[in-house]
Amino acid sequence: MSTLLGKLRTAGANVIVNGRAHKRVENLPLGCIGYADDLTDDEISGKHIDGATGLVYETDDDYLKARSPLTGFKPTQIEHQDALTNGRASLIANAALARGNERKG
Repeated sequence: MSTLLGKLRTAGANVIVNGRAHKRVENLPLGCIGYADDLTDDEISGKHIDGATGLVYETDDDYLKARSPLTGFKPTQIEHQDALTNGRASLIANAALARGNERKG
């Protein structure tokens, strides 16, 4: 296992990320080079590691363009963030917008 990812490990056909099991995908998203714990530190150096799935992307741009196999959404979509935070991302974003609107008065 990579020393860069202490909380990521595989268990058979699953990936364990922060204590939660997720199925490994067979068809990797475009721009993805594999799972972090299957690669050496040198292979993942300078790459983007998706903390939710353990997938490694060549670039940040590749990561941002790919649909997460975990959520079905791109990382730039609020639905992706909501799926990972049990809806808290939308609540936080809406509260921030409300505070901004109050300050504008």
